[in-house]
Amino acid sequence: MPEEVYARRRPVRSPLAPTMLIGIPSIDNVHEELLWQLDCLISDADTPVNSEPFTEILSRLGLAITKHFRDEEKIFRALPMPTELAKSHVQAHSDILQ
Repeated sequence: MPEEVYARRRPVRSPLAPTMLIGIPSIDNVHEELLWQLDCLISDADTPVNSEPFTEILSRLGLAITKHFRDEEKIFRALPMPTELAKSHVQAHSDILQ
């Protein structure tokens, strides 16, 4: 089961880099969770990257990231956020997904 592989070795949570913080706790918390999940996946060197558990976890992480980006961009549109800052952040999302 992928969760068993995923749960085998969990790294210590590191604080987010200041560039990842946007000042909205719900978004900052999701950033922290997503990066931690990625760290967990990367830290388990015993799981082959071409294995079913690895690809399933990576796929779920990709879906979670995509959903988060959509949710975050929706929040940006509702806030009085400077246009250039919003564009820059949305571009960073596009860069990550490529």
